[in-house]
Amino acid sequence: EGEPIENTVETGGIESESESLTSATDWGDVDRGICSWVTSIFTISDDMILRKCGHDALQYINFQRHMIIFVMIITFICMVFILPINFTMGNIQGDTSSFGHTTISNLPADAEVLWVHIVIAILFIPLGIYIMRRFSVTLKMEGDNCISSRTLMFDLI
Repeated sequence: EGEPIENTVETGGIESESESLTSATDWGDVDRGICSWVTSIFTISDDMILRKCGHDALQYINFQRHMIIFVMIITFICMVFILPINFTMGNIQGDTSSFGHTTISNLPADAEVLWVHIVIAILFIPLGIYIMRRFSVTLKMEGDNCISSRTLMFDLI
């Protein structure tokens, strides 16, 4: 059952496993544009990825899902809290249309709101640990049957 599915069709009018997989997943409809992979990561089922691409691809896609969610949370927090602070509480970096006006360099060195940047940056660390912990729980290890778990490599001997 762990063998890869071949992309061949049996003769005699009987639908093969790969043909039913292709028709069931409609892989041509999944890739419909330059950034369609972003939505595909969240819409294609894990079973479809597993049957089509294998365990390694499924782990990589799960990792990408977790990282996209992590970056979306960071982006949202920074746009809601950090950007307004940088934009409204400082006038060091040019006018309101310049990029420097949106960064921390727009705040004076003695500004009392600099602590917000530090606290939020520190809170991103446990958030990242939590999200990566959730990802690591989904990892399936092959156990003692895996050759790499019994292999030891010595380098520069």
